[in-house]
Amino acid sequence: MLTKARIFFAQPIDCINRDFVVERVQETKKLLCDLPVELVAPYCDENWHNLPLDRKQAENFIEKDISAINTCDMLLVDLSREDRLAIGVIFEMAYFWFISKKKIIVYVGDSAVADRVWITATAQNICHTWENVRSIIADYTKS
Repeated sequence: MLTKARIFFAQPIDCINRDFVVERVQETKKLLCDLPVELVAPYCDENWHNLPLDRKQAENFIEKDISAINTCDMLLVDLSREDRLAIGVIFEMAYFWFISKKKIIVYVGDSAVADRVWITATAQNICHTWENVRSIIADYTKS
């Protein structure tokens, strides 16, 4: 049994109100609060909402992102808002899948993105409800 699973929480952040992004992180932490997990979302600590970033700022942002990903046991991806850019999220999924081959869970909600090639190729679980996400993470923490 894992002592505490580290879960990197990926979600689109480009062109989205910072309060909404932070609120989604807090909602997800609340959903998982009774499980032995730590939700990692380094972008909530960054000034990413002051876009555009210059090249050095962008490199630092990505390096911090990758460093955090490398310490995690699982990737949880929220792609439920198909009206938002997800370039960074797809990069995080591809990197996590290619480098670690660890578990990737994608929450799609009611959006129509579940059958996209990068999601199908990399995600071990594609979920339409947060209850399903929670159940999969709970099972993972018991193994």
